[in-house]
Amino acid sequence: MLVQRGGSDLHIASGSPPRIRIDGKLMPTEFDTLRREESQKLVYGVLSEDQIAKFEKDLELDFSFGVDNLGRFRTNVFLQRGSVGAVFRLVPHAVRSFDDLGLRARPARTSATSRAGSRW
Repeated sequence: MLVQRGGSDLHIASGSPPRIRIDGKLMPTEFDTLRREESQKLVYGVLSEDQIAKFEKDLELDFSFGVDNLGRFRTNVFLQRGSVGAVFRLVPHAVRSFDDLGLRARPARTSATSRAGSRW
């Protein structure tokens, strides 16, 4: 769903339907508003037993995982208003070109390779 719609993030939280960030804007999906148990079940569905234990101890968890032919996902699991939620950020396998990113190639390359640009 996230990849097919060209989104960068999938937000899971109780009290709202799953939302996808597309071009910087959070867009609701056509799915129903998630109840507390549903958001926890969705999030826990991608966690190992060790990750669940760590999350329940620390009340937050950052990790990444890959899905063949789709991409990698950086994930933040959190407790919000007493409910489990998560944000899944897509990290595509393919590196996008300057044109794909809407950047002019010459200034971007100059910034990326200049000595001053490396001080960031």
